[in-house]
Amino acid sequence: MSPDFQSIEADKVHSTLLQLFDQVIRVNGRIEFMSATTGKSCVLISKTELDSLERALEILSNTDACQQMRDLVATVAAHAEPELAEMSA
Repeated sequence: MSPDFQSIEADKVHSTLLQLFDQVIRVNGRIEFMSATTGKSCVLISKTELDSLERALEILSNTDACQQMRDLVATVAAHAEPELAEMSA
């Protein structure tokens, strides 16, 4: 598991979070948690929604437009750092 992600059993957290968990699972939705002091936030989404988002990204990444963007980025990178372009070729 990536260090950016944690898995915590739902019954081990506060009851309010458990209610939010149940809501997200029931509607396959999402809830954003925001810090009033830092302005930072995180999102609780259902596994179903995560799978759907990942599948959509996979589909979009296989389009011609996305391939053109990758080619353009590679061209720009090759001009900026020619030795890196040679290593990735």
